[in-house]
Amino acid sequence: MGTEQFLLFIQIAMKIIIFFVLVGLCWACSKQSRYENLPKIEGYDSLILSNGKNIQVDSFFILPLELTSESAITSIAKIEIVDTFIFIHSENSLLRFYKDGRFAGIYGVVGRAPGEYLRLNTFFIDRHQETVNLIDEFLSKIITYTFTGEYLREKHYAGRNFYMLHGLCPVGENQLLCDHYVCNDFNTLYTLLNMETGEKTVLSQTALQTKKVAVPIGKVPMAEYGDTVKVLLPFDNRIYVYDSLGIKPYKWVETEKKLLSSGQMRKINDFSVMSYFDIDQRGDFAGFKDICESDRYMLLNEAGCNRYFLVDKISAHGIRYDYDVDDALNVLPLVGIQTVWRDFFVGVLPRYSLKDIADKIPANTTDRNLYQLKKFEGELPEDANPCLVFYKLN
Repeated sequence: MGTEQFLLFIQIAMKIIIFFVLVGLCWACSKQSRYENLPKIEGYDSLILSNGKNIQVDSFFILPLELTSESAITSIAKIEIVDTFIFIHSENSLLRFYKDGRFAGIYGVVGRAPGEYLRLNTFFIDRHQETVNLIDEFLSKIITYTFTGEYLREKHYAGRNFYMLHGLCPVGENQLLCDHYVCNDFNTLYTLLNMETGEKTVLSQTALQTKKVAVPIGKVPMAEYGDTVKVLLPFDNRIYVYDSLGIKPYKWVETEKKLLSSGQMRKINDFSVMSYFDIDQRGDFAGFKDICESDRYMLLNEAGCNRYFLVDKISAHGIRYDYDVDDALNVLPLVGIQTVWRDFFVGVLPRYSLKDIADKIPANTTDRNLYQLKKFEGELPEDANPCLVFYKLN
């Protein structure tokens, strides 16, 4: 190689090195900007444990929900619990149970008359006014009942304020924070609705699209805790919080897994629950789909796999668990967590799942919680409603 060729080779090599250094610096700056000033949650990439291992349960009980001709539950979309009643949204019905599980009544029926609805999208509780408020997307109205089932009023809204509504939380005075289904090219995830004026503000959108189906980004993508509402976004390792300025990053989960870029998100035009699964299977970060929060813990259900990430808020460290249980069950598993009541995580346990778990508990178990669960299953009728399970963690 001649001198001139050698010098040309050195120049090209230096340019390549500089290029990759600049790319690395840009990536580092982008990462730093993404998490700037955000507290970090560690532990996500650590060993995945079997369900319930090393989780200290301070208090545990199971609540059967009475089955009558009116109170049959096929699935549970949302649960709200107040001091006197348990409210359960099951398919197109809103049911009320007493705190001991006895059936107490049902709100409204399908129809167009006052107090009736065509489609019950979801509901919310006003604890101060002691009212239950049903949302009907098709008739674009909010129907209000007392806790005890007395019809009070309904308010109609012009336009499509509840279009593709999936769930909601009351925030501030006369405002609702709403999450929506992704449907075709309708990609609005979160909106803020003023219940007085009907004004709707878009807070967050996504590049995701579907093909002629409506898909939620999660079953419980929002969690009320104290005066705050935490929010999840698809394929994101950040947890967000809503305030008067909108939805902003709150904390981030440290992970070595690759995150989807905005360009990769735009290419997902047939989004479904399988999209989460596919991303997880190829080893990338699929994100979280559900969030629940107690005084001490935050529980995040993972997207794409049957796992949860239990975060100790004091240490800012989490542990991942498989929801699936071992053949021989020696510790109490957490199941189907959907909400929090006081400082209890509340899960849903269908009858068939209860039997499957009880069958895996050794007959000679010395764990009082597992013994209680196995005994309870043996006394429950085969055609029973799903049960609610309450866990208070140490």
